[in-house]
Amino acid sequence: MLRELLVNPPAINALKLLFDAKGPVKAEAYAAEVLKLLTSSSLAYVDEGIVVISLKGKQFISLFDELRSLMGGESKSTVCMSFSLTYDEQDILLLMTREGGELPFDILLQFSKEKSIVAAKKELLGVLKSLQDIKLVSVEKDMVSITSLGKRTITETLLESFNLR
Repeated sequence: MLRELLVNPPAINALKLLFDAKGPVKAEAYAAEVLKLLTSSSLAYVDEGIVVISLKGKQFISLFDELRSLMGGESKSTVCMSFSLTYDEQDILLLMTREGGELPFDILLQFSKEKSIVAAKKELLGVLKSLQDIKLVSVEKDMVSITSLGKRTITETLLESFNLR
């Protein structure tokens, strides 16, 4: 399947165009055999005459561009920084998301103890402090709220954990 895709420049070009597209793309803009190859590879989906790139397709194009720049001698010396959440941080974000995104501290502590995420108030305060430092939660008085960045982060973390990203 990979070889079929790599030796088919129209398919690679179509996937790159989908990757760069800012809005919906009509299926009629592409040849049927190209769409068949992209959909059978789970790199794109066609729904009601609209073509949408999948997460797998986005990853493929990102890696393909990186490979092209490496082979072409255009290798950029860039710094890539990433971070990952601890299991406790992930569990707190997930718990808060499931409970509506905003909880009183005491209720969050109670839920956290029930789910065996933390054992003590001090431990929860430490997790919340680290989440607050990277702006994933906000703590005001006795209310703990997940931020929009926190919601996106937990969504991305879940997608990665299920290999959907």
